Amino acid sequence: MTGIADRVPPNPISQGVLDEADLCTFNWNTQDGWPMGTTVAFQWIDEKLWFSMDKSEARVRAIRRDPRVALVLRTPGQSVTVKGRCEFTDDLEVKRLVYRVTAEKVARLSEDMPDPDEYARYLEGKGSVVFEVIPEKWIAFDGSDGSVSTSPPSPPRSGD
Repeated sequence: MTGIADRVPPNPISQGVLDEADLCTFNWNTQDGWPMGTTVAFQWIDEKLWFSMDKSEARVRAIRRDPRVALVLRTPGQSVTVKGRCEFTDDLEVKRLVYRVTAEKVARLSEDMPDPDEYARYLEGKGSVVFEVIPEKWIAFDGSDGSVSTSPPSPPRSGD
């Protein structure tokens, strides 16, 4: 347990999307309370969602101020929304692993990327921050049958 929130494991639909998706829409709140989002690469390593971002970005300051975020991941016919909280790490071994896996993914997705090892060194050298999103809720939609699955299950609404 990390001390921030209880980690909720992904439901089966979510697990499938995590295994196939490369990018997600990462959503956070600005200082004024406005929701913002951008598409970024995520890393699913040892059942954990990891991100690397430039430490000077406004969104990093916003996430440090309010660690509540939402992610949207998609594959053909399926989507997953993750509600969670960010926890930054200073563990150099974890950071290097996230840098390396990020660099490998970016190299695979982009034809004009530098060597993954070179890019991983670049991320470390510029002082990119690394953080985990600790899921508190998974909401998965399967378009093949229209089913929705939540983890943990949503409580029944009054009148249901």
